[in-house]
Amino acid sequence: MKDIIPAFDNKDFKQMKSLAHSLKGASAYIGASRLHYICYFIQEHFVFGDYEKMLEYYPSLVESAIEFKVYSRKIIAEHNGKLNIQ
Repeated sequence: MKDIIPAFDNKDFKQMKSLAHSLKGASAYIGASRLHYICYFIQEHFVFGDYEKMLEYYPSLVESAIEFKVYSRKIIAEHNGKLNIQ
């Protein structure tokens, strides 16, 4: 996610697409479907040359990444708490 910020700021659409592609695969692997589909749409709009649409997805990308990070930390904390009880 840190690498996509400069790509967004510089409107480096090819780099945004490349980073979204990597993040899409990783997010699918861990089950972060909302993040996965946002990355998919960023890639799709690159393919069709709709760069403004790519930029429109950026806030949702950041939001869903933060949402997943918070959720995953909650799950890990709950899991660790249950392990300490036993």
